[in-house]
Amino acid sequence: MLYHFITGEKDAIHPKNQGTKVGAHYTVTVPPGGKAVIRCRLYDIKEAPQKAFGSDCFDKVFELRKKETDIYYDKVGITFT
Repeated sequence: MLYHFITGEKDAIHPKNQGTKVGAHYTVTVPPGGKAVIRCRLYDIKEAPQKAFGSDCFDKVFELRKKETDIYYDKVGITFT
């Protein structure tokens, strides 16, 4: 979409408004010394959770995805420090 805005090229946008890019905009007021946590989960519409999940479930899913990522990068031989 950015390419479309810069160049005006209409073919730069999928005709069905589908694609792999996403953007989110949040406005959060954080008091001095405070913190804010924004959690989101991206999923295919076919994999939508039956109900919204709380922080306990979010943390479990997040940790699982981190482990899956570590396994993948171990297999391809890339390490992060």
